Amino acid sequence: MSLDLLKKYAMIVENGSSLEQPVQEALWDDEGTSHAADLIDQLEEALSEAVRIANQLESTKEVGNVVGAYTRPWLEAFLRSNSQTGSVTDLRGRLEEDDEY
Repeated sequence: MSLDLLKKYAMIVENGSSLEQPVQEALWDDEGTSHAADLIDQLEEALSEAVRIANQLESTKEVGNVVGAYTRPWLEAFLRSNSQTGSVTDLRGRLEEDDEY
C-alpha cells in the first residue's frame, strides 16, 4: 500500500500529473483570455492531494520521518503560505493585483 502511495505522490510532485493539459497550452484561449486562475486551482488540487498522501506516508517506517520533517511542511508552505514565493496563496494574490490594473 505505501509503495503505491509513494509512486502517486512522486508523480504529482515531479510531473504535475494531475494537471489536465500542458501549462503553455492552457494559459490562453483563442481570444487571448488568461486561464491562470484555473491553473492555480489545479495546482491547489494537486498539492492538496500530495499533502494528503504525505500525511498517510508519515506513518510508514521507510519514509515517515523524512516526509513528516521535510516534505509535508514544504508542500503545505507551497499550498498555504503568504510568505512563500510561488505558493498558491502568493500566485492568487499576484493574479488579483494584475486584475486591478
